[in-house]
Amino acid sequence: MRLSGKNFQPWADFEIEIEGLTVLTGLSDTGKSALFRALKGVLRNELPAEWVRDNQDDPMEIRVEIAGHSIAVRRPRKGSTKYVIDGDDFAKLAGAVPDQLKNLKFGEVVIGDFDVDPIFGRQNSPQFLIDPEAFKPSEVNAILGAFGGTEKLESGKKEANLRKTQKDAEARTIAVQMRDAEERKAALAEMQTQGEAVNAALYDSEVSIRKLEAETHWLIEAFICCQRLIPLRKIQDKLVLPDISGLEQLHKQALYAERAAEAAAYAKWLAKPTATLASVAIDWAAARRLWNEIAALEGAVEAGKHVVSTDKLKTSLSGVENVYSEAVGLWSSIKRLEVLAALLGELKGSADKLAGVEAELSAAQAEARKGLCPKCGKPTEHYCE
Repeated sequence: MRLSGKNFQPWADFEIEIEGLTVLTGLSDTGKSALFRALKGVLRNELPAEWVRDNQDDPMEIRVEIAGHSIAVRRPRKGSTKYVIDGDDFAKLAGAVPDQLKNLKFGEVVIGDFDVDPIFGRQNSPQFLIDPEAFKPSEVNAILGAFGGTEKLESGKKEANLRKTQKDAEARTIAVQMRDAEERKAALAEMQTQGEAVNAALYDSEVSIRKLEAETHWLIEAFICCQRLIPLRKIQDKLVLPDISGLEQLHKQALYAERAAEAAAYAKWLAKPTATLASVAIDWAAARRLWNEIAALEGAVEAGKHVVSTDKLKTSLSGVENVYSEAVGLWSSIKRLEVLAALLGELKGSADKLAGVEAELSAAQAEARKGLCPKCGKPTEHYCE
């Protein structure tokens, strides 16, 4: 059977195939009951105007195709219901069901004085059963008694009893399974508790293991370093370091020796100008006498300017000027020689001192080559206080 429709309650357009046992599931207020009402509205002509979707002016349409027949219903918000059954139109039915639809045997069942709807029950009530709110208990018994004489009811009762027996067996099986499941659940809960405790213990163990792994790693590294230090310690034990406390003094003596060597070379260089100056110093007395004579001559020239003629005076003055120039140059040289002589005396004193230092340095170097301390004369492999 195919059920379809448009503009009906929450559905703008729907279509559903119903074959054998069809189960509708879903959340509340999603249209399950609307499909049930659509099918009942077609077969019972129960389609009120308020079922038009959103109170629109467009009519609602519902179609049922079953057993080779086509049943279509159209109902506007204002107006009556119109049927089209296998191409024939039916209108103005005043709430009745068309005869062609009744002939399809989808209507109510009359049992004695009672009309029973075996297809549609009230919502939330068991289907194919008698509505307990519409019938009294005595009426229900009368209906069941009327059904009891029919062959279909007997076969239905047998089938119902068979299904009840099967369901009871299934219920017992399910009860056993539920009991086993509860027992397993309790065992699993205990196992879960134990597992959580084991998990916590494993976590603590993992933390401890990681810590031990780190400590083991560093212990191995430390052991490797110790193994590498062993030969170095052996070398250190066999190594004898010399006493270097006198090296600074030796370094100073070497520096003094270098300076003495430079001074000696400078003294040798000054030997020649010193000898020259010594030879010049011999004529110093003669130069002084000559200077005195020049001074006397200058006084005589001044005194005799009014007696000597001009030509003679010019000749005498020219000669005196020459002698005077030579005397001045000699005087400057003598002054420089005096300074150099003083410097030479100082250099000779420094040279004498450096000669003594050089002798001491040579002796210290000789002792050092012998392996003896220059301070105390002991071997150098000791601590000199």
